[in-house]
Amino acid sequence: MKKLSSLLLIFSLLFTPMLFASQGDWPAVALGLTITVAFLIYFLGSRLQRYSCVEIVGSVPLGLCLFYPLLQLIPLPPLLIEAISPATYRLYEPLLGLDQTGAWIPLSVAPESTLQDFFRFAGYGLTYILTVQLLSHPPILKKSCKIIVLFGGVFASWVVVKTTLLGAESSAPCINLFLLMCPLAYALFLYYKPVVQKDEGLRHNLILLFAEPSFHRHLFFCFSGGLMVVAVLSCQCRGTVLSLLLVSTVFLTLYVSKYSSDYSWLIVVCVAAFLIPVLRFDWSGWPLISTAILDESYHTFTDRLDVWSNSIEIIKQFPLFGAGLGSFAKIYPYIATVGDRFVIDHAQNDCLTRLVEVGSVGALLAVWFILTVLWHAWTRIRVHQDRFVVLIGIGVLSGITVFIVNTFGFMSLHNGGSGFYFFFFLGVLVATVNCRFEYYDTGTLLRPITNVSFFVFVTIALGLFCTSLMYHGGAWYCRSLLRGVEFVVDDACLSTVQGELEKKALVEAVSMAPFDSDYSYRLGQLTTRTGQHSEGLQHLVNAGLKNVMDGKVYQLIGLLGANDGDFTTRFLEIGYRQAPRVEQLAQTLSRWYLNNGRRVEALNIVKERFHDNYRVIDTWMPLLIEYGVSTEELMDLLPPSVDAWLSFGKYAEAHLNGGNSDLYYEGALTLISEKAIIEPGWFYSIIEYYRRNNRPDMAALCIRRAVTLIPRVASFHRLLGDYYLQEGIVYRAKEEYGLALILDPEDMENRNRLQQLISAE
Repeated sequence: MKKLSSLLLIFSLLFTPMLFASQGDWPAVALGLTITVAFLIYFLGSRLQRYSCVEIVGSVPLGLCLFYPLLQLIPLPPLLIEAISPATYRLYEPLLGLDQTGAWIPLSVAPESTLQDFFRFAGYGLTYILTVQLLSHPPILKKSCKIIVLFGGVFASWVVVKTTLLGAESSAPCINLFLLMCPLAYALFLYYKPVVQKDEGLRHNLILLFAEPSFHRHLFFCFSGGLMVVAVLSCQCRGTVLSLLLVSTVFLTLYVSKYSSDYSWLIVVCVAAFLIPVLRFDWSGWPLISTAILDESYHTFTDRLDVWSNSIEIIKQFPLFGAGLGSFAKIYPYIATVGDRFVIDHAQNDCLTRLVEVGSVGALLAVWFILTVLWHAWTRIRVHQDRFVVLIGIGVLSGITVFIVNTFGFMSLHNGGSGFYFFFFLGVLVATVNCRFEYYDTGTLLRPITNVSFFVFVTIALGLFCTSLMYHGGAWYCRSLLRGVEFVVDDACLSTVQGELEKKALVEAVSMAPFDSDYSYRLGQLTTRTGQHSEGLQHLVNAGLKNVMDGKVYQLIGLLGANDGDFTTRFLEIGYRQAPRVEQLAQTLSRWYLNNGRRVEALNIVKERFHDNYRVIDTWMPLLIEYGVSTEELMDLLPPSVDAWLSFGKYAEAHLNGGNSDLYYEGALTLISEKAIIEPGWFYSIIEYYRRNNRPDMAALCIRRAVTLIPRVASFHRLLGDYYLQEGIVYRAKEEYGLALILDPEDMENRNRLQQLISAE
């Protein structure tokens, strides 16, 4: 049983990297079920084979952390929700007035996402417990540490080959794995280092070095650690490189604090490790970090600050219990100010993401668990005398510490693979610091588990396994069920046998997947099309209660009450506010405004969408043309973005018979002059437009302006030379060709033109 459980855990370790690049949820589901099965096999096998299970450090806060998402899922009276989480109640309040069943509501605004993340984090917790159990035996611990470093070296070599030879980008989440494993390789490297005799010469020590039985292990761990360092560097990311320096410094600090009293040289190492990269880091042309922060054109940092600011606003609205585990992607658009250039499903900061989702109560529980484990490990390391235990403990503690530090600026736990490895290494840490190689009756300082704790663990694991199978099995069954149903498009066919089959399939899907709002929405949509408005409305309300941030549910409810203008307007506006970056919702509300004489409000919505993302112009133009929006109104809708005006000009040229396209290209040209940083592609687009329309004078004007504003672009000097040559002004053409050649000496076409002009003289 113990061996089978170990094999399943090893399989999980090897399988986990699939989570770094997977597009679906199946790897996370498979990993969670595998860990749960391994957990049950180990614990139930302990009663059959008479081996003991040990107590778990931090079991109380860990249990509370796992119970907390279930608390967010429990339906509570609306008045109680209003008292403890007013923002949550405000989101549910419009639906409560329409609900005929008097349903209670949960704390989570996205119950299905909360349940999915509960299964994920429950799997993390079982991984931690199982790792402590398996590695509490000294021989298994020693062998496991070597396997971990071997796996890290092989995986790092694959990443290096992929990034350097194949030119692929390295995944930031997998880099977190190397930050956890690197210090473990450092620890084993030091543990197996050969003994050097200072009194003997170099030749004698070299002979002893190669004769040492453990020398090959020393080289192996050196090579594996080096591969992981190279893999991190191949990522070419300041954050990961600084994290590597930090983890090395933390390891060195803990090592020195345990085995040395001289800290003077450590200070020098710390200064070199941090000040040099921070103040000047030019590898691959990277800008200075200070420049990246202050430069407005460096969007990555400024946009991250915007996301953090929005996240803090959400935290203020859900301070105690959060919006629900896994609900960040659903609740963020409600407050977001960063446009559609990004799909925001995390805050690029795990601490802010979790505060949004679980509030201060959940965050305190998580901090309680982490601090309990880390404090327990550090107190053991300080008093332990076994060198292997101390070095491995320091190595794992260093990786975990830096991983936690990374959560303040990165998405370390957002990826399922990183989260699994983090909890696995927590288990390795606890098992290591409590291990003793010279023992009397047991190889660990952890006490045997009580019968009550054993019963609780097994019951929780069995319940988790059964509910996970029911949930994911039900979801799979519903997908396969509806895949075989042909949906009715024509309302006249709804009363046919096919319409009844569709309704029956949706009713069954609603019962088999009670957390999926899409089935209730489709059932409500189908029922209202058959004229059963009361029943359809209740299905739609149920869909909204399952996912209160689903704007299309509110808008369909509003359209059902089209006879009451105020009711319809209210629900259409609520639907748009719940998901303001869904174009269909924005267009539905705008069309309603236009049909009811509220043109200014409709155009304000269009303007907001264009300012968020000018690429939606093609989506909106049919609606704007249908309602006769004038050219002046269109120009007022566009944001002060050169790309937006160029896109609108291209659309007018292609779909509006060139109507007023000149105005948009001229507007883009005016905006270019106001920009601090100018992209050459902007001028190319305008020049090509004027050339397509036989406007050489305007094309020449654009070329001259490009040469004036960005004089160090060789291609514009060559274009201007071509223009002068065409006009017969040869001496000016030679000047421009010469300037272009100075800026780009490898342009052979330009060199040949210049030589031809000189030869012609």
